Amino acid sequence: MHRCPFGDVAEDNQSVVCSAHLGLLQGALSEMGAPVTATRLDPLVEPSLCIAHLAPADAAAGSAEDHDAVG
Repeated sequence: MHRCPFGDVAEDNQSVVCSAHLGLLQGALSEMGAPVTATRLDPLVEPSLCIAHLAPADAAAGSAEDHDAVG
């Protein structure tokens, strides 16, 4: 995920901004009926890059293990 529109705010408030961003990502994937869900977001691994970790949607409820990452 490149160039977060809330990047400047996230630098000082990661817990709030990144939790909301992860929830939006999870909700969007769910609404689209995607076969994956976002399990974790690694914020600001580079100045304009966050990494979303994905897992199969049916396995995410029973396991916290990440299977893939998108950057």
